[in-house]
Amino acid sequence: MRIGFPSGLLSRIRTPGTQNAVLFFGAFALFSFIVSFFHAAFFSSQGTSFDSSSIDHRETAYLSGSKRIFEFDELEPKESAPPESPVENAPEPAVPKKKAAPSKIMFAFRPDAVKVDETLVNLLRANLNARAFREKVTPISVIVDSERVQPRGQVAGNELIIATSIEGESEKIKVFVHELGHVVDIHYLKPGVFGDVSDEFYAISWDSYKVKKKGAKLADFVSGYALSNKYEDFAESFSFFVFHNSEFYERAKKNAPLAKKYEFFAKKIFEEGEFIGTNFSSSPLKSYFWDTTKVAMDSKKYLFYIR
Repeated sequence: MRIGFPSGLLSRIRTPGTQNAVLFFGAFALFSFIVSFFHAAFFSSQGTSFDSSSIDHRETAYLSGSKRIFEFDELEPKESAPPESPVENAPEPAVPKKKAAPSKIMFAFRPDAVKVDETLVNLLRANLNARAFREKVTPISVIVDSERVQPRGQVAGNELIIATSIEGESEKIKVFVHELGHVVDIHYLKPGVFGDVSDEFYAISWDSYKVKKKGAKLADFVSGYALSNKYEDFAESFSFFVFHNSEFYERAKKNAPLAKKYEFFAKKIFEEGEFIGTNFSSSPLKSYFWDTTKVAMDSKKYLFYIR
C-alpha cells in the first residue's frame, strides 16, 4: 500500500517556511501511523497481555529503592515461566506437636474431695503392674468409690469401680482381681474372625446367659456365686485360678467341666505358666463356699509372687 500526501497540496502553499512545517508534521504523522499499525498487528498475533502484578511489583520495588528489583524480572512475561506443580508448591503440612502418651492406668476418686487411701491405691497398682496382668487389663480407669457399699466392685465400660468399704487387705485384693477377670473377659478376649474366645469358656457349662447346660451340677463350679450366670462363672474361675491354682487343679482331676475351665485359663490367658502350682490360701479350703473373694488368703505371699 502506498502512502503519500494529496497531490497539489504543497503547490498551494506559497511560503517556503510554511512548506517545511507541513512536511515535518506530515512526516511525523506518517511515522506515528506506521508505528501504531505494526504495534497493534504484533500484539494481536501474540495474544499476550501485560502482567499487571509484575508491573506493580517492579514499580513498588523501584519506588522503595529496593536492590531486589531484578528478582521480579522472572515474572515477565508470566506465560513463559514453567507451570507450577500443585504438589511441589503446596504449603508443607504443619507438623503436629508430639503429645505425651496417655497413661495406661488412671485413678479417680469418688467423691472428688475424698482423702486418698494411698494403701489401697498401692495395692491396686501392684496388681495392675504385675507381669501376669498388665498387658491383659490395661489401659484402664480405676474409680475408688468411698460412697459405695454394694456391689463391692463393678466393671462399666472401660472403668473398674471398687468400694473403699471392703474390709481387710485379702478381700480388697480378691474383689479387685475378680473384677479384673471381667475386664479380661470383655476387653482382652476380643471377638475375632473365628468368633469370641470367651464363648469357648461359656460353652462348658452354659447354654445362654443364665441357662446352664442340662446335667450341670454344683461341683462343676468353683463357688456358689459362679452359678449366677456365665460372666460370673468366668470371673470366679479366673480368681480361683489366680489365688488357689493347685486346689483348682486337684478338683479338675475329678471333674470334667472344671478340667476344661482350668485348661482354658492355662492356654488362653496365662500361656506363660503364671500361677501354675501356686496356692495363696491362708487355711485349708472347704469343699463349698459361696464367694471366692471371702476366702482368706496370704496377701503378703501373693504380692511377693506377682512382683
